[in-house]
Amino acid sequence: MAVNRPRRESQRLVECNLKKGFKEYLASYELSIPQYHELFEKAKKGFLELHSKYEEESGEEANNPYDSVEMESSDALWLVFGEYMHTAAKVKAESDRCVELNLQMEKAIFDTCNNNFWERSNYDKMEPILLDFIRLNVPCRSIDPDNKEQDDEHLKLKKLVTTECSEYLDGDNEEENWEAFKQLFGDPFFLVQDGPRCAVYFLNTTNYNSVQEQCQPLHEKPLPAHNSGILIAKAYNETSDVRLHTHNGKSLVSKKIPHFLFCSNQWTSDYPPHEIATHRILQNHYKLNPLTPMPCDYLIHMVGVTRSEGYKEHGLQEEVHDYFYYTEGGSPYFEWIQKNFRANSKKYHKFLKKKQKEGDKSWYKNNKSEWEIARTKDFIKILTAIKFMHVQEIAHRDLKLENVVFVGGTKSQADCVLADYGADCKIIDFGVNQRFSLIDPNMKVLDQKGTQEYMSPECFNVRFSDHVPEMEFDRVDNNCTYDAEKNDVWTLGYMLFSMLTAKKVYEDCGNCDPKFRAATSGSYLPVEKRKKTDKIKSLLKGLKRHFCVTNLAVELLESILCPEKERATMDQIFQHPWLNDNSELNDMIKAGSLDCLIKIYPGWAKIKAEP
Repeated sequence: MAVNRPRRESQRLVECNLKKGFKEYLASYELSIPQYHELFEKAKKGFLELHSKYEEESGEEANNPYDSVEMESSDALWLVFGEYMHTAAKVKAESDRCVELNLQMEKAIFDTCNNNFWERSNYDKMEPILLDFIRLNVPCRSIDPDNKEQDDEHLKLKKLVTTECSEYLDGDNEEENWEAFKQLFGDPFFLVQDGPRCAVYFLNTTNYNSVQEQCQPLHEKPLPAHNSGILIAKAYNETSDVRLHTHNGKSLVSKKIPHFLFCSNQWTSDYPPHEIATHRILQNHYKLNPLTPMPCDYLIHMVGVTRSEGYKEHGLQEEVHDYFYYTEGGSPYFEWIQKNFRANSKKYHKFLKKKQKEGDKSWYKNNKSEWEIARTKDFIKILTAIKFMHVQEIAHRDLKLENVVFVGGTKSQADCVLADYGADCKIIDFGVNQRFSLIDPNMKVLDQKGTQEYMSPECFNVRFSDHVPEMEFDRVDNNCTYDAEKNDVWTLGYMLFSMLTAKKVYEDCGNCDPKFRAATSGSYLPVEKRKKTDKIKSLLKGLKRHFCVTNLAVELLESILCPEKERATMDQIFQHPWLNDNSELNDMIKAGSLDCLIKIYPGWAKIKAEP
């Protein structure tokens, strides 16, 4: 028997656009009506096979939405593409792949219902409730505006589940319904970021999203004991440590995750199961996004997770376990910059004096030094990693030079002035990242995350209900939200400045700091209050670094270190002449260093075609 599927608020938005005409709407996907009909039949055939198998295994008659759906409607688009219907770029790039991926999600849903003796119709009724919760609540979604303490009893999702969804669960009370919900959808923290379909998919196919056993699957092959490594850093507010190992001739890093950070209802800013799940998604499941057909080499490689033997902790009845998170090892990039900049600077000074004697006093303004050329290569690799994350709807949120490492290479970094020895820059530490579901209208957030020194003004200031007058920042919107992607862009600008100069940009994120005013060209001040010295070039001159940065690099920094609405996008950064105006770019392309970038940012494909 066919029934009408519940309406999704996000679908109503699509329907508004459909009023212009279905053919015109398909144009956003670059699909014709015949092409769409072919995809519809493909999706229908795949769904009916799953539907028939479910009825056979469960012994229950399930609703078939294809019986009553109009082919040219938002409901039909949902059946064909699922959540991918909200991202035209993905459908445009790989429409067949979107259909296949949605069928994989449907299979996971049917399997969940079958394995838990749960009627598929109950999932269909809960799904729109959960989707609207995600769409209407800006991350961090655990915050209840009526209760800033964020106690578990007041989590908005739990309230939603135990009220609006209770009739679709088989518990006898609120707690039983909440536990039943977690059994079906896994970790609530996972669900509110990725959406119900992805949550069910990962719970069924990978176990990444398990409440009972976080960080599965555990590494099967033996890895060096965590305590056998050399201590290199502290983690989790000094409650844990990070150690360096040599294993089978390669460098490994392990981080201990204490048991108390694995409480499934602990929605903290640095939640290890979330970090590990994100790392695995980026590394092993990037193909769930049609725009990322290949992995990114500039994200640190995850080796695996191990678990300690169970032990008794004072005050706890059950045994507890600590976990150990292993990644490939590398050398700290920021330390390398600080160590090698001075030697390079002296060498460059001699070169510039020679140029001055030849009558060219401004050579450095329009010509990159060897140092700047090398940093351009490094920055392109860093940008590629972050672009890869953003295409995956993931914001890093704690970008800084301390979260970049050199991996590989043929020479000792200590002996090199330039990073031309084959080492790659790789991004590490996904502890405070934010994943966004496909139905999220944008990458808006309302919480402060990251390292204060690098934060954008809107991120730094979002914690305050009223802006501090002397900062004179533009107000973010009425909900005090900001763009997580644009915040990443700001931190990239801060990183680039430090890469080129081996100096901090400013001390305080506000107009009270003259360096901040100069770095932002006075853009956070009213026009009448700006001074001639509020320029990046003035800041560079004051730091005695003006000779280190070309005019094009200054222009790029100016386009990044400015208010959010004016700030360059990632694509605009890639298009900037500073990244493209160097002969080394083609060398990187020929070496295959930018294959991933060309895949995720087709605009760069034209560069590859150049002789």
